[in-house]
Amino acid sequence: MKITKKEYMNNSSELHHEYHAQFVTEGTKRFILSSLSIEDIKKALESGDEHLNKIKIPYNNMSRGGGWWWDDAPMNVMLWKEANGYENKRILPSQATRTCVAKAAAKILTEQN
Repeated sequence: MKITKKEYMNNSSELHHEYHAQFVTEGTKRFILSSLSIEDIKKALESGDEHLNKIKIPYNNMSRGGGWWWDDAPMNVMLWKEANGYENKRILPSQATRTCVAKAAAKILTEQN
């Protein structure tokens, strides 16, 4: 079931994970597993790092005006456009959206294993 942006915005605190999880692909999961282990993700979550902000990632260039590793995660952009009502093919998800999708994928991987 697709959660639209409008539905998400009406209840973002409860729908955050589900909304972003719908855009996870096998490519997203491969991206996560290319640099993080399921064990490390589980340890971070179990230690109280529910947002995975303290887990060691390959790079973080935020201080130089760049992005961080999470921002490069692939995702289902077509479904994201559909859920957001974007018909313009030039509109792309923000880095923040890609980060949320990647973190949702990491959590999904821990649930699956």
